[in-house]
Amino acid sequence: GALCVAVAVLEHGATAAIVVAVAIVVLIQLEAHLLQPVIMSRSVAVHPLAIAISVISGTLLAGIAGALLAVPFIAFLNSTVRALRSEAGVAEQQSKFPVVDSTAVGGVGEAGPSKRPSPAAGSAGQVVDDLDSGQGGQDS
Repeated sequence: GALCVAVAVLEHGATAAIVVAVAIVVLIQLEAHLLQPVIMSRSVAVHPLAIAISVISGTLLAGIAGALLAVPFIAFLNSTVRALRSEAGVAEQQSKFPVVDSTAVGGVGEAGPSKRPSPAAGSAGQVVDDLDSGQGGQDS
């Protein structure tokens, strides 16, 4: 901005330099207080008013460094709170570990031990009980 004002004063005089300086200040203020909160709110999923308040409070508390770190800090807090809320909702819905029906995958279910064709059986379709076979549940 200062370079633009210097060029305006050298080329067109003091009146043009003042107009350029006012225009630059207005543009910077619009960008900082209107455009940045809207654009940042879309990228970090935080309300524009929350972004504006965080930048203002960060500036008041820690100066330039606070203003620079305010939006990432608020985005971090927002993500953390949302994640904790979703975990709390899931924990309330599920009071136990998920249970897999072992009969559907061929394990031991309510009907007893699993039945499978024995490789030692003469017929390919013959079913042998694991506990009753002489193999002890192991294949040779």
